Amino acid sequence: MIEATPRMRRLLLGLILLVLPALPASGATSTPAAVSIFYYPWYGTVATDGSYLHWSQNGHVPPDDIAAAYYPAEGVYSSADAHVVATQMDEIRSAGVDQIVVSWWGRGSPEDARLAGVAAAASHDGLAVAVHIEPYTGRTVAGVVADIAYLEHLGIGTFYVYRPFDLPVTDWAAARAQLHAGGAVLYAETPLVGAAAAAGFNGVYTYDIVTFGGRMFGRFCAEAHR
Repeated sequence: MIEATPRMRRLLLGLILLVLPALPASGATSTPAAVSIFYYPWYGTVATDGSYLHWSQNGHVPPDDIAAAYYPAEGVYSSADAHVVATQMDEIRSAGVDQIVVSWWGRGSPEDARLAGVAAAASHDGLAVAVHIEPYTGRTVAGVVADIAYLEHLGIGTFYVYRPFDLPVTDWAAARAQLHAGGAVLYAETPLVGAAAAAGFNGVYTYDIVTFGGRMFGRFCAEAHR
């Protein structure tokens, strides 16, 4: 029941995670999981949520026609359904995954409301939980500092920041101490490893494996380790 996301970033085919060893966060103790996947708790159904959240994106007409590359074996579902989430965590753990990186669209979003339940289900299966901080409306570096403090109360200490350089590198650098104050580990979604280092991130990752395929991996690694 693990689905491809219906946004432009549809292909959840891989994650490149590179640690920048020269930039340890102050007090950071988190270690990158061996296998991580992105997880999207943003689906909804008429019965549970009042509408087909995300299934109907881009003009699709659920329940037969959905905005996803693959159709769920059990049919369309709601990410607010605790049984569905528990079953997905069982499947994820059985697939050999160690950590889920949960898409999060800011406080008050549906993904925020569902995060505690997802984290509890993941913990039950022995899965680590990280958060993918998405480019929600009004996001600022100061806002991300506050978001991290808020999310740490749920026991989350690892954060992936999508499109970090929609915001200035200088703003990230200025907030470095605050961002890592509680031992948080942050990864920047960017091929610009120099910018990520200057901004104070612990490492980098690429989301788009179409653009950043295997042929680029060696060069990307070498740049990150330098």
